[in-house]
Amino acid sequence: MRGPGRGRSPCPAGARHVAGAAHEPEELPQLAFNCVVGKGGANCPAGTRILDILSERNQFGKFMREPTLARHSIGGTMIRRMAVALAALAVAVGVASAQTAPSRLIRISDTSVVKIAYRFDSNPFSFVNEQGEPAGYTIDLCRLAVRSLGRQLGLDKLEIEWVRVDVGNRLEAVANGSADMECGSTTMTLRRMMEVDFSSIVFVESTGLVVKTASGISRVSDLAGRKIAAIAGTTNERAVADQLQRRQINATMVLVRDREEGITALEEGRVDAFASDKLLLTGAKVKDPRALTMLPDDLSFEPYAITLPRGDWALRLAVNTALAEIYRRGDNLKIFDKWFSASGLRPSLLLGAAYALGALPE
Repeated sequence: MRGPGRGRSPCPAGARHVAGAAHEPEELPQLAFNCVVGKGGANCPAGTRILDILSERNQFGKFMREPTLARHSIGGTMIRRMAVALAALAVAVGVASAQTAPSRLIRISDTSVVKIAYRFDSNPFSFVNEQGEPAGYTIDLCRLAVRSLGRQLGLDKLEIEWVRVDVGNRLEAVANGSADMECGSTTMTLRRMMEVDFSSIVFVESTGLVVKTASGISRVSDLAGRKIAAIAGTTNERAVADQLQRRQINATMVLVRDREEGITALEEGRVDAFASDKLLLTGAKVKDPRALTMLPDDLSFEPYAITLPRGDWALRLAVNTALAEIYRRGDNLKIFDKWFSASGLRPSLLLGAAYALGALPE
């Protein structure tokens, strides 16, 4: 593409004269990013912030479909704004795909309200405390992320509207707009990415099995010929099925609705083991904790993330920006200690790596 009136330029159209002044090519990606997230100051023309660009999203879609409009209707300003936006996205998220629907950030900014889905039964990640309020590790992370979202959007205050969900409808709530994000114990998987998107990783867990202490079961191989319960449609169900097949263990899978039903089935002797994420098993309500034992086996890799609307790159960028700030400040470690230090837990090597990778530079 040609630069502003002289020769050929290696930069996106309009990028060289973002501020009416020349910039070195290596400076342009950072300049573009700063303009989109609102930190470019005088170096950016009006309308290059995320919300300014999103407000013209419908015009841009029409522009992409009808080249004639690009030449005669929208004009150079719109082209320059979108060039800056696309350059920033390529650097920040590695994707320059068009967004097919208006970002939730527009409504969040207009109403000063963000709708967050929470679980009531995922202690210690997302549950209802004695005061009847959402609480937990992921809830605390999301509260801090909301503060950052408010600052990014230039709002004096951003309110949270809590939306209660369960294991069966948590993804649907985000996909259909009932919630803008879900903060719980949801594992990021490729299959789920067909329905929703995810933030950077916020925790790393593993599928475990709990059995009756008096059963004599001490390892997964002891479950041959036994019944194993798991919540239907979860990554735990798939993890146990995969392990049984790989180890050639002939056991029967029994699907239950939720964690409470699985624990009850185990305590009543209707199944011999119950599979779930290990810390969720530790935090589950049981009649007698001494009557149940956790097997040592780690049956899967469970990367938790905040669930987000599929294709909403602007909201995903804003949430990941918030998490990066939290990780760089070390506030995530304070939250970890609040919820897990009493159990003697420290961040695992995998979780430490997730924190380090999530602390993305601007």
